[in-house]
Amino acid sequence: MSQDFAGVLFRHRERIAEIVDVLARYGFAGLASRVGDLPEAGLAARALARKADAELAAGTAGQRLRGALAELGTSWIKLGQMLSLRPDLVGPDVAAELAQLQANVPPDPAGSVEATILAGLGRPVEEAYGSFESVPLASASVAQAHRATLVDGTAVVVKVVHACARQRVLEDLELMRALAGVLARDEEIARYSPTSLVAEFDTMMRSAMDLRQELVNLQQVTVNFSGEPDVVVPAPFPELSGRDFLTMSLLSGQQMSGRDSVIASGWEVDALVRRASDVYLEMVFRDGLYHADPHPGNFLLPDGGHLAILDFGDVGHLTGPRRDQLEALLVAVAARDVEELVDVVVELTHPPRDFDRDRLAGQIETWLNRYLSGGVGDLDMTAMVAAGMQIMHDNTLTFPADLALLFRVLLRLQGLGSAIGANVSLTELLRPYLN
Repeated sequence: MSQDFAGVLFRHRERIAEIVDVLARYGFAGLASRVGDLPEAGLAARALARKADAELAAGTAGQRLRGALAELGTSWIKLGQMLSLRPDLVGPDVAAELAQLQANVPPDPAGSVEATILAGLGRPVEEAYGSFESVPLASASVAQAHRATLVDGTAVVVKVVHACARQRVLEDLELMRALAGVLARDEEIARYSPTSLVAEFDTMMRSAMDLRQELVNLQQVTVNFSGEPDVVVPAPFPELSGRDFLTMSLLSGQQMSGRDSVIASGWEVDALVRRASDVYLEMVFRDGLYHADPHPGNFLLPDGGHLAILDFGDVGHLTGPRRDQLEALLVAVAARDVEELVDVVVELTHPPRDFDRDRLAGQIETWLNRYLSGGVGDLDMTAMVAAGMQIMHDNTLTFPADLALLFRVLLRLQGLGSAIGANVSLTELLRPYLN
């Protein structure tokens, strides 16, 4: 066992004991044998196995992992949510279970939020705002949101990072980095690049806890859509924002909760799905900066001609070179060019040494014949992506995190249309990028 890993265990021995106990109860005690080079590792695993809860350990791997991560709290729930985007890594069944992870975090105690804002602004809430509601609108894993008004009466929302979240997250990130470094010594696990995966997660979590990044995202998206007034995003107030809190305009409108809510807002259902999809494709292919969580709760419909998008804390980035690779991937799929598609996949995934190119080519050819036999406009994108990710998983190939995130966004857009009864296929809207 390395000195670095031993040092992390010593500093956070109570937390590691909690983690080990939870994993053991859910039937994951065998992971202890992967932790280090100690000859006692196997004995430790057998001892922990006796702690397994028979009922909890009887579930599928995905169910057990989801339960364990939910018990471990914010950082681990977020890790599970990130892994839910990676069926190429964990397999479609486990990914589907992890997609159900939700964080139900109680709001901070009275006075905590006000203390956070005072520390950041150097003046009390009573001076900074015209009014401030102490009871939050919502409380999520990283932050909670409060209604308020500016001194001039403008209605705003103030998003505030939970007081204890930062320290716990930083401690858990240190543990994850240490564990990933040790697990990477195992040849089988090393194929999945645990250190790179944790590094990506580390970056994501630090960004989520620094609300200055969300402020920048809002400013940039506002510029990107300055010529499209039907797209509305919250306006940030930098002078009333900081690392731990973000003040932005309060948007109003019909919550998108189904077909009836869309019609009640004045939108025609198919027209809304077309416009929402167009906006997302513009963000991806034109701007390279896109909203990464298109679920109904993040949309408001102010009227029949405007679309409001909320929560830009979770965004994706697609660089110029990656966009070129994505377009090459889409073109190869549309052309049903097996060899070109294999070339693009190899370039994107950096296969292991024992990679079998002919096996992959055969699987891709079967996949293309199955899903494109009726033409691009008729394909079932959800099933197609799931089957494609299963091929990646079977061949120990992992897509870059930015592409995995984008695939989730595209599938959620497809699901959004289905949820409100639209007759528009996302693949129809993608057609310009498939030629």
